[in-house]
Amino acid sequence: MGQSGLKNQGLSTSKAKYILGVADLWEERKKNKLKAFSHEVDGVEEALSELAGVGPWTLDMVRIFALGHPNILPVGDYGLKSGIAALYGLKDLPDNNLIINLAKPWEPYRSFATWYIWRSKGSVPQS
Repeated sequence: MGQSGLKNQGLSTSKAKYILGVADLWEERKKNKLKAFSHEVDGVEEALSELAGVGPWTLDMVRIFALGHPNILPVGDYGLKSGIAALYGLKDLPDNNLIINLAKPWEPYRSFATWYIWRSKGSVPQS
């Protein structure tokens, strides 16, 4: 599916370009018989950071859904923030430091806790 196909699915032009960039990187590394993405966090960051539009949120989603890391805490995710606010009865969205402190007891399974918080709000991002 090309850029126009992705746009027909409701993605913006820039998001379609970002997704195609990740796909191209994946294919290039497969053809070169290199490890497409390392299970090491630094390897993922290095491979994806070359691409426009890839930031901390994208890296966290790749680590959770594509690599299956059990201890990722996507502090920049709105769904997590709003879920934590509801769970803890906060009147405002928590800042990153508060999220990190509240999530300490969830280690080493913060990805799973995040998933349950997303689910409590009714949806989970799809991989």
